[in-house]
Amino acid sequence: MGLEDIKKEILEEARREAKRVLDEARRSSQEAVKQAQREAKEREERAKAELKDQLATLETRETASARFQARRRINTRKKELLDEFFSHCLREASKLDGATRKRHVKALLAHAKDFSVVYGRKEDLSNATKLAVRSATFAGGIMLETKDGTQRLDLSYETMLAAIAQKELPDISARLFGE
Repeated sequence: MGLEDIKKEILEEARREAKRVLDEARRSSQEAVKQAQREAKEREERAKAELKDQLATLETRETASARFQARRRINTRKKELLDEFFSHCLREASKLDGATRKRHVKALLAHAKDFSVVYGRKEDLSNATKLAVRSATFAGGIMLETKDGTQRLDLSYETMLAAIAQKELPDISARLFGE
């Protein structure tokens, strides 16, 4: 074999080796691209699943918040209505005719055994002859006080209505709102 043949053979072998290396590089490159595409698709699917979970969580949170806000507005309105109801009751009690209020005061004066001062509307206290009478701006009823001022018994319409409201609120609420 001559030098020319050896040269050709070496060139041919180098071409074959270069082709093999290039083919292998192309295959490796294509495999790397496919692997990268698979990994990108997996990341995309994980991100979509994560986003879906986050959206579901956000939707649940927003729904719960909206329900809470709605319940709060309803409860606020119920409280306003109950306050209006009790204010109306007090206004109506303050409008009772004089004879009715005097009967109420007479019944309330039965609690006056240990008291020497009575507060109330002057026009309602004509029956309080044994007590020192002091004027007060109640809607009705009386307040009793010991002579030394250490004890008081508040029997005003306002206080009695507040006590009734506190004690009977669940029943009143159930009747008014069907709860």
